[in-house]
Amino acid sequence: MRKWGKWVAEIRELDKRSRIWLGSYSSPVDAGRAYDTDVFYLRGPSTRLNIPDSIGDDSDLHDLSSDSIRKKATEAGGTVEDVCVGGGEDI
Repeated sequence: MRKWGKWVAEIRELDKRSRIWLGSYSSPVDAGRAYDTDVFYLRGPSTRLNIPDSIGDDSDLHDLSSDSIRKKATEAGGTVEDVCVGGGEDI
């Protein structure tokens, strides 16, 4: 948890140095759901999730853009305190 009481979620894109910023959340469960949604769409249904029941039966696994994945993760994470609209930061 950060000093100001928020939980953040981000993930590194496959084969890239950039990260997808998913936002700041008021609870670790919300941040975990956002992360799980993102990793599910990036790496597929065989990936290990933090909260196994956080992903429903979703047949919409076609190749999605970073923005589409971020939107799905934000919806899964519940109330988002802060969302970065840009394409993430390069390290």
